[in-house]
Amino acid sequence: MHILGSLFLFLIVLKHPLVEEEVFFNSLVAFSYTSLLVHLVQGYYLISLLVHLHIYRL
Repeated sequence: MHILGSLFLFLIVLKHPLVEEEVFFNSLVAFSYTSLLVHLVQGYYLISLLVHLHIYRL
C-alpha cells in the first residue's frame, strides 16, 4: 500500500500548475519504471531466499 500512497503524493506534487505536462508525464514514466524495478528486485531476493532455505533443508 505504501507504493500507492507515494504515487498519490507524487501525482499531487506534479499536478501543481507550475509543472508542465511533458515533465509530469516523463516523471510519471520514470517513477513507474523505478517502482517496477524495485518490485522485481524484491521478488528476486525473496524467491532466491526461499530456494536457498529449501535446498538447505534437504
